[in-house]
Amino acid sequence: MPHTLEIVDGKLYAYGDNGLGQLGLGHNKRVFEKSLVLTNDPEKDSIPWVNASTGRFHSVAIKQDGSLWVWGDNRFGQLAQNIDIQLSAKPIQVLYPELEDKTKKIELITGYYFTIFYQYFENALGFV
Repeated sequence: MPHTLEIVDGKLYAYGDNGLGQLGLGHNKRVFEKSLVLTNDPEKDSIPWVNASTGRFHSVAIKQDGSLWVWGDNRFGQLAQNIDIQLSAKPIQVLYPELEDKTKKIELITGYYFTIFYQYFENALGFV
């Protein structure tokens, strides 16, 4: 069973396989019912989610303020984090100055073991 992310009224829910923390719930147990995904920052949790995508064992999402969040498997660097961080079972914010122009919408693409964030093809960052 793969994992699924769903945004409802700005809240992010996850369910499915979770062996590498790809649901972002802080554990690695499979979940059969929608569960609310929260960051470790209560202030950021009040900001609605606007986009989310899943890779094979990782997930990425964007909040309304343009902040980028990643979690799950990072064995191939797909979380845009140091490869020493093998996985994250909770969302962690990605900070890249190249994507900090908040006047331009950030989009994302995920694949089996990769993540790409971009702003209307002007700036693109890929992680494999």
